[in-house]
Amino acid sequence: MHQISAKKNVVVDWDKVDRIIERSDGILVPILVQSPDVQAIAANAIQLAHPEQLYKQPVVEELKDSDWSILVASFDNEIEAQKLATMLNHQGPIIPARKIKKEDGYQVIAGPFKNKKEVKAIVKRIKMDFELAVKPIKPRFILEN
Repeated sequence: MHQISAKKNVVVDWDKVDRIIERSDGILVPILVQSPDVQAIAANAIQLAHPEQLYKQPVVEELKDSDWSILVASFDNEIEAQKLATMLNHQGPIIPARKIKKEDGYQVIAGPFKNKKEVKAIVKRIKMDFELAVKPIKPRFILEN
């Protein structure tokens, strides 16, 4: 950094660098003398509109009573349930999953799936990739074709 600052003819605030290194939070912060602080940068930042759906974000279909699904895991902690659902949704190929509030905890349910054969294949993948004992859930009622 000494060489770069000399080459670019700028002055680094080394006390600020020391504080940033101690903090080690991964947030980018300007380190030049007289550079604005993070609050000033944030206050002047252009506000961007965020889409409801991010580009290529997995879309998990609603579960219907006629769908097969899988109980992947149960958690006391909502964050842990959301982490697992997110990991499943970002598998290649995707395993559609969601967290569901259940009594005093949360369940991660994968699905919908078309049939028992598809469920068996996904159960095998989850067991292999996540080493979890999962439970297939039969449709509540079966549509006649």
